[in-house]
Amino acid sequence: MIAPVTSVVLAGVEPRLAGSAAGVVSTVQQVGGALGIALIGLVYYGAGDPTAAFGRSVLALAVLELVLVALVRFLPHGAPRKG
Repeated sequence: MIAPVTSVVLAGVEPRLAGSAAGVVSTVQQVGGALGIALIGLVYYGAGDPTAAFGRSVLALAVLELVLVALVRFLPHGAPRKG
């Protein structure tokens, strides 16, 4: 999933700015991953009972995935046309 998103984002960037844009994309991916792990950790450790914690964590991940699938519809559908 990450490679296609990176390609779509970088397709609309001027070649002279491609390095900076790739760095920003990579940083956002890393920060997003860290925040996701932290949020799931909060859900898991906030539940108390390990069995309930696992169920709540899986439910939270499933809801997050459904939200992300809905948001994918707003991504551009191809590289912008030049000229």
